[in-house]
Amino acid sequence: CFAPPHTLQAAAADLQRTFASMGVAPAVLVGHSLGGKTALAYAGAGAAADEGGALRQAWVLDALPGPSPSAAGDASKVLAALRAVPGPFPTREAAVVELHEAGVAPETGRWLSGSLEVMPEGEREPAPELEPAPEPHSSKGARRRPPPL
Repeated sequence: CFAPPHTLQAAAADLQRTFASMGVAPAVLVGHSLGGKTALAYAGAGAAADEGGALRQAWVLDALPGPSPSAAGDASKVLAALRAVPGPFPTREAAVVELHEAGVAPETGRWLSGSLEVMPEGEREPAPELEPAPEPHSSKGARRRPPPL
């Protein structure tokens, strides 16, 4: 088990400690899903520069659940739905229903609802670091430094 906090910044710090203990500084990081977000957090924190390395690229690999991209909906539609239905939600299933009403496929809604945090009142809301970044697919965005998460 890993001690809290369980945040992207903590995961990026774990990467930094791991690389430092190995005496290496990566030039490229590749991550899938949460690993991709962690790679971006690591890059955004300037951790590689602190280790004397030069992180040149961070790659995020991901796939939406469902039989095909058209069935799951494209990412811009999902991001629009997340902005339109910000929560909190009384249950995960309520989040799935509201996201579906906003145009998100049920399987994608179930997948997204797995990232909800349970609040002290028992409601669920998106984790702060999971808020969508602006312009996720712009060609400019691919060339600029990743936004802080």
